[in-house]
Amino acid sequence: ALLALTLPAAGAGQEIDRGTLLVRRGLDTLGLEQFVVERTPAGIEIATTASYPRRRPRVIIEGTIRLTSRGKTEFMTIENTRGGTRRVLAQFGPDRTVFRRLSDRGESAHEFPPPPHPVVALDSVFGFYAVAPETGDGQITLIDPRTDTFTAAQLTDHGLESTRLGSARVMLQHLTLAAGPTIIHLWYREGRLEKVELTASGVVAERIPPPRR
Repeated sequence: ALLALTLPAAGAGQEIDRGTLLVRRGLDTLGLEQFVVERTPAGIEIATTASYPRRRPRVIIEGTIRLTSRGKTEFMTIENTRGGTRRVLAQFGPDRTVFRRLSDRGESAHEFPPPPHPVVALDSVFGFYAVAPETGDGQITLIDPRTDTFTAAQLTDHGLESTRLGSARVMLQHLTLAAGPTIIHLWYREGRLEKVELTASGVVAERIPPPRR
């Protein structure tokens, strides 16, 4: 088979981060995303659930991504659990990259040569950035497995810079993923994701205290 329907078992994991992101555009709240980061014998695994809108969601997207111990993307799966089950799986190997999509209408699979330094970049799932791409300046490839899109981009580490977080200005580590006029801003505090900004759409995903139960 080209790709199993689920990620291979990674073994027991140790939780190293857990967060809630509020997704908004301007003053409009679009959704909420909750993610968990675990260290496993195989590397790092991130599981995330995004709900749109925040209350009484019509769309729920569940995703998992696995990184090797060296931070390289190895597997990814996302599933839209409302509006018709759709699932996208991606496997990044040394010899090929395989995308497989499943929906109510059937399934399809495509193979591609392995891209240099792949980074999964989706416009509605931000928890995958919970672990920062390898720091330092360099060429990367932004990938959207939903549309077979590969975009050459530049990763730049700007060091500590000032940004607004909630009502306060704070100093955070600032990384950018730039592909022409499209720039993704990633902000971290001691390795923990605090904020994602998409310049093209004006969408911001910002860490907030977890909702009360």
